[in-house]
Amino acid sequence: MESASLPPDAALPADATAGYAETPELHERIDRVGFALLAAATVMFFLGFVFAYFYLRSLDNNGLWRPAGVEPPSGYGVAIAAALALSALAFGFAARSAKRGEGTWVAASGIARVLGLFACVAQCFEYAQIPFGPESGGYASVFFGWTALYVVVTLLSLWR
Repeated sequence: MESASLPPDAALPADATAGYAETPELHERIDRVGFALLAAATVMFFLGFVFAYFYLRSLDNNGLWRPAGVEPPSGYGVAIAAALALSALAFGFAARSAKRGEGTWVAASGIARVLGLFACVAQCFEYAQIPFGPESGGYASVFFGWTALYVVVTLLSLWR
């Protein structure tokens, strides 16, 4: 049985593609569902590290949850958290300014990007200064995984 096919230069009737056009409302709904799934996946990644923190801490096999020498410097953590919080606030301001049609959104979004990049660079400097690695116990493993996830999420959010 042969299948009927159109020659490559044959034009389709106008009503043949009419049922496939997507309305702006459908695009908006698709975007909303996609962003909700992305947000849920991100939350699940972070919750995985929260679970690992409490699970490994409760096990504490051989007293190796947080052995001697596994103490990350708190100064970097405070600077990184402050930069990420200020970056989020600047981005929120930029989004509201853009919706209102104001021109201040360009400067605010630039500030948000600079603060996000500062947080990523500061995290890399922290990794270089820490005298322990992810193999140094449960706390160190969770610390490196959690902070690396923060860097990845920050870089992905700055990408677009």
